[in-house]
Amino acid sequence: MSPIQDVEELAHYLITGDVNKDADEVEEAIENMYNIDYDSFIELISAIVPLVNVGQSPLTQKVYKGFAVDNTWLVKEEVKDE
Repeated sequence: MSPIQDVEELAHYLITGDVNKDADEVEEAIENMYNIDYDSFIELISAIVPLVNVGQSPLTQKVYKGFAVDNTWLVKEEVKDE
């Protein structure tokens, strides 16, 4: 699957909770929900996916997920056991 197809599946899931939805409906819903045109949404997701990271703090042993560059967190949250 191409990276664009992956992003399109993400868009479908964010809107419907399912990946099987008509593409035109998804594009309109993305624009309405996030106030961003669909092409810009695709570009944004494509730009941030490479920054997704999971790591464990060597000090606290807590596990975090978020966006990082060069081992520096830009945005993170603790991964909680559910």
